[in-house]
Amino acid sequence: MPSPTLDKVLALKVASIVSTGASMEDVAGALGHDRSTIYRWRQRGREAWEARGETDYPTLAEMDDPYEVFYVETAKARFEAKVEALGAVRRAFRGYDETRTKTKKKRNEDGDLEVIEEETTTVTKFDWQAAMTWLERAFPKEFTRLLRAELGGPDGGAIPIEQRATDLAAELRAYRQGIEDAKNEKAEAEEPAPVVP
Repeated sequence: MPSPTLDKVLALKVASIVSTGASMEDVAGALGHDRSTIYRWRQRGREAWEARGETDYPTLAEMDDPYEVFYVETAKARFEAKVEALGAVRRAFRGYDETRTKTKKKRNEDGDLEVIEEETTTVTKFDWQAAMTWLERAFPKEFTRLLRAELGGPDGGAIPIEQRATDLAAELRAYRQGIEDAKNEKAEAEEPAPVVP
């Protein structure tokens, strides 16, 4: 199957997909391409961008190469999605206002419901889980949970690794010998009997 070609329109479509937080594997699936094709496009675009010798990303109007557009626009889309997600987490743990409205209604003489009293309250909510998520990612050495496990051998002693390795080697030798013996037995059974004159 020939490799699909890339143009600016498709490059911008990919950037749009990436802006949702999709991975390059997701992009490949969405476009019906092999992921190696997507990575080749990305690498070719990165090389085109690096050839400019600039550290800033060029504007869309400054780029003619669709591979460079692919690389630059997907890189910007990933960064913007990341910043947006971090902002959402930060807003969640800094607190956000939730407005609640209570309405009391009563039937009038015509039988229709009419509002007789309305009360609106604003409550500031905080999300400690969002705060923990942010801390774990921003300061992994301090806040990432470490799981510790200790393995022990018989009666809580050391694991007898050397003995186990010796036992496994002996089992492997016996297994190989069994295969060799079975081959020899089969070969002997298939040999024609000697002809007696």
